[in-house]
Amino acid sequence: MAKTCRSGFTLVEMLVVLAVLGILCAVLIPVFAQARAKSRQSVCISNLKQLGAAVTMYAADYDDRLPYAEDMSDKLAVAKGAQAAPPSWPNLADIRTVLLPYKAAPELYRCPQDHVTSQVSAVLGGKASWYEYCGSSYYYEQDIALEGQTLSGFARPSESMLFFDYQAFHSGMVSASFADGHAKAHTYADWNHLVCITDPDAGGCENAQN
Repeated sequence: MAKTCRSGFTLVEMLVVLAVLGILCAVLIPVFAQARAKSRQSVCISNLKQLGAAVTMYAADYDDRLPYAEDMSDKLAVAKGAQAAPPSWPNLADIRTVLLPYKAAPELYRCPQDHVTSQVSAVLGGKASWYEYCGSSYYYEQDIALEGQTLSGFARPSESMLFFDYQAFHSGMVSASFADGHAKAHTYADWNHLVCITDPDAGGCENAQN
């Protein structure tokens, strides 16, 4: 008797294959998403490191002083009349303009993970990111610069921030560049502590560098 030759899969076999594929997707998709987010964080840290290098070059030209400039978001807020410029900051240029001669191209100010929520977007006038709103994903520590802080004068340079993410863009982590030249991501709680080390006069930061 001739044997019948079966072609194709049975329904049970198809269901088994689909179940296996579903499991693989459930396992691999989060892994790929995490890898992509980690890659974006690496780009962000590289940006901040290059901005820190630009500050170092600026300081070499200006008696070790930090760039005398305004943070991008504050500059925009003043231009829109949202706040009054302090009397000691007349007609200051923004940090992007000041650092442009030091190889700090505009694209270095963009964190690839800079995407805001709908609530934050509403505050930013409907913009989808901080970069779209003010031209930077990073806050510049203008206050200490305008107080005359020198680059070599930090008591704890490896913990004193020059730039940092406007928000915790990286799964609750905030990337920052530091006065000693390195850049790194920190938890939001650690970032709060570093704010106090960087600027002891900030609220709740009494004697932070002692």
